[in-house]
This record gives sequence, structure tokens and C-alpha cells, in this order.
Amino acid sequence: CTIISFYPGTGANTPAIGQDFGTAKAIRRVAVLRDGLDGVCGGGNSGVPTGDNPFSAKLQYSDDNVQYIDAGLTVSLEYNNRALQTYDLPDNGMHRYWRFLDMTGGTRFLQVNEIQMMAFQ
Repeated sequence: CTIISFYPGTGANTPAIGQDFGTAKAIRRVAVLRDGLDGVCGGGNSGVPTGDNPFSAKLQYSDDNVQYIDAGLTVSLEYNNRALQTYDLPDNGMHRYWRFLDMTGGTRFLQVNEIQMMAFQ
């Protein structure tokens, strides 16, 4: 399995994971998976430890990749959530840059298995 893991940070060093879509998109739904399977990727079969860190982050958007605005969604999933969680968003308009900003407070790694951002026409 694949996992993304960010070292803890605060202030200007707060980790974020996002996407430059190249052109503005109206993201209206996101899905997030944090599946550490009790801290071992692959349900305990592969023996690859993933740690017990959660995914706790807020969704933001930007038009210039400098100033970000909260999109009205904060996701908090423990490492053993085991299911893709889907969230509908309010209409925040069309923006080129979308990201999840770490909310763990710099005390834990930010870890996630999968993020989907969906725009509807």
C-alpha cells in the first residue's frame, strides 16, 4: 500500500498536501482514506509499519498559491479508520490550487493513504 507521511511542523513549516489543477476547478466533494490497519500497511501481511498517526487537516483553496482561504471542511481520521470517507462541500467557487493543511499541531506526523478531489460541471 502507499502512504504519504509528513514530518510535523508549525507556523510557516506546517505541512500541506494539495493539487495545482492548472486551471480553476470548483471542488464540491472530497474523499479521504486513512487506513493504517492497526499500524501495519496491508492488513498485517506485509509487515510494513505505517505508524499510528492520524489525518487531521482542513481544506483550503487559493488563486495564487500564496494566500489560502478555508473551504469550510476539517477532516479528522484516526489511523485505523479503514474506510474511504466522502465529504460534500459548499460552493466555494472555482480556484486553481486546493490543499489540506495539517491540523495536528506539530506534535504528530500527518499521514494519509488516499485523497480524491472532485469537481462537478
